[in-house]
Amino acid sequence: MIPKIQNSQRFKDDYKNYQERIIKISEPTAQKELIDLLVKLKEQVSYIDRSHDSMMITGRINSEVSDLRSNLITIKKSLDQKLVHWERIQAN
Repeated sequence: MIPKIQNSQRFKDDYKNYQERIIKISEPTAQKELIDLLVKLKEQVSYIDRSHDSMMITGRINSEVSDLRSNLITIKKSLDQKLVHWERIQAN
């Protein structure tokens, strides 16, 4: 059995860090947008974990895995950029 990404300490730490940073955003619309991105991030990780589980059962790599990874990277970059932007605004 392949270890699940969502159970890894690195993912848990990243997720918690994002949650803590999002809570500090005072703009409700921005905060909701960031929460939605965080939910999408968790969904992508879950999809990748399921694809890995499926691969272990079927012995074949799911063709969607690279798309899922790309989506994960895009979501993470967007989260990072938006958080930095809002943190700068609030710091002023």
